[in-house]
Amino acid sequence: MKKILSKFKILSVMALLFVSALLSIVIGPAIAVSTSLVFAVVTILLFISSISLPIGILGVNTFDLFKVTIENPGGCSSQWYWCFWDDVATFPTLPLASTLSSGDPAVMAVLTGTFLMKATTRFWKGYGTLDTVSVEDDSVGPLDSKSFKNIFKCEHPGIKALLSGWLRMVQNRSLVIIAIDSAGIMRVVGNANYGAYLTEAKGSTGAKVEDGNKASISFESYGPCPAPIYTGTVPLV
Repeated sequence: MKKILSKFKILSVMALLFVSALLSIVIGPAIAVSTSLVFAVVTILLFISSISLPIGILGVNTFDLFKVTIENPGGCSSQWYWCFWDDVATFPTLPLASTLSSGDPAVMAVLTGTFLMKATTRFWKGYGTLDTVSVEDDSVGPLDSKSFKNIFKCEHPGIKALLSGWLRMVQNRSLVIIAIDSAGIMRVVGNANYGAYLTEAKGSTGAKVEDGNKASISFESYGPCPAPIYTGTVPLV
């Protein structure tokens, strides 16, 4: 893949130089300016224009996607955070779509700003059994209408009053959920356009002592990218 992109870039640069030469031959005599000067100016202008075009048009502004797996354990922390979607006054935002072609890909899925809550509201802590808490991302939609489904999952021990009551409270309301992966990175499910809705709440006391007494919980939301990264503070007070 890397070799293909390199060849594509070389061909793109050759095409750019060819167009510059052709234009200089036509424009130079017409405006009584040396063709070499016109060639230099046109080449510079075309190169600057190519950088601002969508990725891959001239192959100049494509990005390398390196392998970064020095430490890459799976899983999420047992502690996660949640709030009601309509308790958020201001959501952190993703970079503008207009910067996607020329911006740094490392920040295209990183939220800017912090969650600002309405008066008397805040985030709350949640618990999930170790090795059951996860954030999953699934590309959805037809060609030219792609987006991402962001999914939060966990298992909670015990079908007791607190969990049962909480599920009754959230089953028909949308939330915002923040999970923390094993690298300490916070991932957000739910945004200003789409809250996180309960899609599964399957509980069982188990039939035998050896069985699990637990509930499997899942929330889903939609967004333009995998569940974005949040670097701000979680408002717990």
